[in-house]
Amino acid sequence: MKNKLILAINYINLLSALYLAATSIYYYHVQKIGFILFFSSYFIEVFLEKKWKNIQFNKQTLFFGFLLLFFSLALIYYPFDSEKYFATLMNKRFSLLGFGFVGLLGVNKKFKLSYFLNVFVISSVIAIAYVIFRGAGFTDFLKGEVGGINFTISRIKYVNQHMMFNFFLNVSFIGVWYILSRRWKLIHWAIRLLYLLATLVIVYTLAISEGRSGFLAGVFISGGFIFYEIWRRNRKIGFIAIIFIPIMMVYMVLHQDRISNMQIKSEQRIFLWEAAIPVIQETPFFGHGISKAQERYDIYRIIYQ
Repeated sequence: MKNKLILAINYINLLSALYLAATSIYYYHVQKIGFILFFSSYFIEVFLEKKWKNIQFNKQTLFFGFLLLFFSLALIYYPFDSEKYFATLMNKRFSLLGFGFVGLLGVNKKFKLSYFLNVFVISSVIAIAYVIFRGAGFTDFLKGEVGGINFTISRIKYVNQHMMFNFFLNVSFIGVWYILSRRWKLIHWAIRLLYLLATLVIVYTLAISEGRSGFLAGVFISGGFIFYEIWRRNRKIGFIAIIFIPIMMVYMVLHQDRISNMQIKSEQRIFLWEAAIPVIQETPFFGHGISKAQERYDIYRIIYQ
């Protein structure tokens, strides 16, 4: 009976984690039920499987230990902080604090990397298709950056802002490469074709998206994959690729309108960095606390804006 209960909890935990992976491209309200199911089932798992017995001092323990410490700093500093922004900002850190514990104690044996990589890829294609057919239109989507305006408006309305959206697409891009590079001969040709079509859609979407960081990440990831695959097959050609691939990447970046000198010089968000510097300078070692820091930042942001 106990084994069946543990198995059921394991599957609930896995499915809720996959749901979180699939919906992390969308606004947070879509993920709430996933967080509740994941952490409640994980809490039960911890006691049923006595996960604390699995803790061993190694690199993984050290990594997640520092992760826990970092996201606990806000709670440690709380007696010296103010309360104006504390609850709002801390809410954004609780899930990260929780995943620190998950990393430290470990997940159940039903988890497989391939599940999550495939979920990322499928979710990316579904999200892009949803934006196209819900508002942007397929014709506009094919117009490149010119048609990217309607795509952007629809994406913001129905899915998410460009930072999260493009980050998700880049993770999916990495996922496709990881799967194909390790299982190419084992995958049916029709499935390979679907993976390659998904990659084409993802890369094209990154090219027309308004975010610069997502586009740059996509360019560097592409260059890195091309070089790695050439190097793995032929070292001599790989040495030549070391020269030509960076040139190709720089060419793509410099010929992107969003990264032109004029755009960078007129970038309005530079004031956000200018406002952050004096906040850090006031107390560079101990900091202000997450709430007081936001209060100080608000003051300087008005000045520099």
